[in-house]
Amino acid sequence: MGLEKIISYLSGYVEILIRGPQPEKLINLITGSGLYLWHVRRVAPGIVHAKIRVHGYLRIRELIKRSGCHVKIHRKHGWPFLRRKLAERRMFLVGALLFVGLTMYLSTLVLFVRIEGFEGRHRDKLLEALQRAGLRPGMTRQELLNQKRRIEREMMLVTPEAVWLGISVKGVVAEVKAVPRKTPAAAAGPSDLVAATDGIVTKVVTIRGVPAVREGDTVARGDLLISGIRWHQDSETGAMVAEEIPAGGIVEARVWYDIEVIEPKIVWKPRLYNRQWTCYRLRWNDRWIPLFCFGKKPASHYFWERYVKRIYPGRNLGEGVELIKDIYRDVSWHQVRRSPEDVKRAALAETALKKKQLKNLIIERQMEAWTDEGLFVKLVTTLETTQDIAMAVPRRKEF
Repeated sequence: MGLEKIISYLSGYVEILIRGPQPEKLINLITGSGLYLWHVRRVAPGIVHAKIRVHGYLRIRELIKRSGCHVKIHRKHGWPFLRRKLAERRMFLVGALLFVGLTMYLSTLVLFVRIEGFEGRHRDKLLEALQRAGLRPGMTRQELLNQKRRIEREMMLVTPEAVWLGISVKGVVAEVKAVPRKTPAAAAGPSDLVAATDGIVTKVVTIRGVPAVREGDTVARGDLLISGIRWHQDSETGAMVAEEIPAGGIVEARVWYDIEVIEPKIVWKPRLYNRQWTCYRLRWNDRWIPLFCFGKKPASHYFWERYVKRIYPGRNLGEGVELIKDIYRDVSWHQVRRSPEDVKRAALAETALKKKQLKNLIIERQMEAWTDEGLFVKLVTTLETTQDIAMAVPRRKEF
């Protein structure tokens, strides 16, 4: 049915009204000649409505004379009639093509820039920096995708207020998501900023105090980064006077974290036997009601499994009715040598589990070192990242 509709639309069809004393005679003559006629219905006494293709309508003139009926075209449908209308309205066709072309062209552009995470003055400053870097409304999406990494790196260099910044394209909108840095409140008394961990300094932003390191310096845990002291000239004597203040600033450094995992090559694994002891019990709140057991309980070494099916949940935690099935199987332990693939897989899985404990850490580089130590395999994974290592400590008194 769908194919017939498509063919009728492409070839063109008309709705006709058949008037006469016997319109059924004309319908029989048309269908008998092999022409296609559909949606035939009587709309009034002596009037029948039907649809027929254009080439078929041109062939029924002789049949109309033989039937003694009168046929009138009610409506015209299909591509031939639409093409004729478009040919008469060329400006409309040109305008429609221009509209479609303009819409397709605009869909390839970035028309809006949306910033999430910054508000007020920081947002305006970031927007100006993005425009200087090349991200502005009117650029193509492909151009933005090609320069995305470069713009993100430049924004991280010129925007010390952001911990992380990312750019994504959604339709005609370029979304810039920034995670603002939470600057700690000033200490109550004089303080210094020292290194919380070892690293190589990559950026120093001094808010209060005197910087003691610069980019490229290697620092160890506890080294002084920004001194909580400020020098000013005495208006009376003209001498330089030191004033102790709470130091403030940002010191970013490349930091390395080591994750060490040791996996044995030989492990103990249980060998289960078919002999087992199964016991069913009913737990009702704190009461245990034995139901029945079968089999023989192992004397010493056994493997225990428990299955719980809740029958009634209860109102509070720990209440309710549960059916508990305990299975005890005889077991013997034996040594199994693991394959190198299994040892490596287990070491990588343990490393991935420990990496999840390093929250809010953006890993820039990862290095692995495998060591064979006889019966064990050691994996040392070094994670490289960039983070703020400044830590405020009370300023030490100088004597």
